[in-house]
Amino acid sequence: MAHLHIENIGPIKVIDLDLKRYNVFIGSQSSGKSTIAKLISFCTWIEKRAITTLSDNLFADANEFREQAENYHKMHGYFNADSRLEYQSEHIHVFYNSEEFKLQLLDKLSYKRKKIIYIPSDRNMVAMPELERMIVGTNTNLRSFTFDWFDARSMYDKGHRLNILDLNMEYYFDKDAKLNKDKIIHTNGKTYDISLSDASSGLQSVTPLTLLIEYYSGQYYGDYNKTTSYEKQKELDDLSKAINLIFPIDANNKHNILNLKNAVERRSLYFKLVTPHTTDFIIEEPEQNLFPSTQAQLINYLIEICNKTDQQHSFTITTHSPYILTQLNILLFAGILEKQGKKELLKNIVNPLAVINPEEIGVFAVQTEGTIESILNDQSGMISQNYLDSISENLSVTFQNLYHLIF
Repeated sequence: MAHLHIENIGPIKVIDLDLKRYNVFIGSQSSGKSTIAKLISFCTWIEKRAITTLSDNLFADANEFREQAENYHKMHGYFNADSRLEYQSEHIHVFYNSEEFKLQLLDKLSYKRKKIIYIPSDRNMVAMPELERMIVGTNTNLRSFTFDWFDARSMYDKGHRLNILDLNMEYYFDKDAKLNKDKIIHTNGKTYDISLSDASSGLQSVTPLTLLIEYYSGQYYGDYNKTTSYEKQKELDDLSKAINLIFPIDANNKHNILNLKNAVERRSLYFKLVTPHTTDFIIEEPEQNLFPSTQAQLINYLIEICNKTDQQHSFTITTHSPYILTQLNILLFAGILEKQGKKELLKNIVNPLAVINPEEIGVFAVQTEGTIESILNDQSGMISQNYLDSISENLSVTFQNLYHLIF
């Protein structure tokens, strides 16, 4: 899909990364997982903004590029004189170092607009009753996440509650409540009906995550063009003018074949650049405060959401959890067996919609020295069992050493 090169940004020393539809990064705290995810988010946003405005004039210079990355993704102090970033897809080429910034549009005609949604690890902040009064000031990923939450939650009132995985819990938005508009109710409707702010930490983490995945993979696409604003209309008008320059119409001969062809191309390009076609979910620590079996459910749900439509939704995940990797490995194994012609035999074991195409995923260990390593085994195509075993190996050795003291 795209290639990303990072040097000396935050804890990352140097990485070269071919991005796929699904990208997973595991590593210890402060190893650089979120740095990679934030830069993927920022570069894909640049791609979207440049192509959907047909403009390569997004940043005046390298300083402005760095400042926007620092401000939006809270990366102050991450960049230095040796920092370098390069991103290239079929649509765009971005280059940055401390002295130079380049942005080049490549293929402007095949890009399809996408929704890019960054879901941070501190997403449980949505449970704070005074949240609406707190989100002010500069444009940051946390502010964008909160506005995405505000837009999505209103779709789930008490008559249209959202089921939270298989936890026997449902979410609904009570627009008439003065405070604590976000509610969690037991599916039997009797055990309790409480504010999200009074729910467990696990529910406070998984509820916004599930709701945003659900809404921005489905209903969002039907709702997108129902509202407009002056700013949005001006952007559309400017885009129309730019498209007209690519596919001009000869006013003196409106009905010739070239004019008709250009008119079709103009409409097609306008639709692709104005209407979102897919969502790219960038999720920090989906396992946060969740029991291992719930982590597995969540991964199944996310893959199923991405697979069940023709919209080709994608995701990037950062995680600390071996349970997340294990569940991904199960779905990846199922995908390998499906390619071997065993699809029918899989139905009673895994949900067919949750199977992972092995060609669409990259799984990487982020090392403490600021590099990454693919942990997909070249022979099996699955996540390396040696890596999965190594996570618990040190604990096992310590336990064995203690056990031997008995004798």
